[in-house]
Amino acid sequence: MFDNLAVLLAEAGLDARDLLRTTLYLTSYDDFAEINTIYRERLSAPYPARVTLQVVGLPLGARVQIDAVIETATGAG
Repeated sequence: MFDNLAVLLAEAGLDARDLLRTTLYLTSYDDFAEINTIYRERLSAPYPARVTLQVVGLPLGARVQIDAVIETATGAG
């Protein structure tokens, strides 16, 4: 999921430093410790705000899904 997020950010000319908030959806909290480890490896301080929720199921049998809010420069002015 973090590889996919990195690709999407790169396509928009952004990177993980542009993340403001992430919401992680887990089908089992048994994966929570592993997700925390990956989160720390793939993102750096200051970490974006984060919400983690357990859900009954995800599309295509996925165990984890991430939703991200990013900050972009609007160029307004």
